[in-house]
Amino acid sequence: MVKVLSGLGCLLFAVAFIAGIVAGSHYGDGGFAWSLLLAYWVGGAMSGCFFLFLSRVLENLEYMSERLYEMESRMVKKDASS
Repeated sequence: MVKVLSGLGCLLFAVAFIAGIVAGSHYGDGGFAWSLLLAYWVGGAMSGCFFLFLSRVLENLEYMSERLYEMESRMVKKDASS
């Protein structure tokens, strides 16, 4: 799940970059629409960062869960040997 969210975040960055350039050049009235370019780039950056940050939070949660499981299994083994 973490890799999927990281990949989705990176994909959103790339798609927003390309879509901003296309929208800016295609919908401009005789020129380049910088406002559309920036709107796509800012929106893509925000959504990409959201998915990257969410993947990092889940990665940290998985790490803490593994550590807690290891500590619990060590305590059970220690109690069983006593």
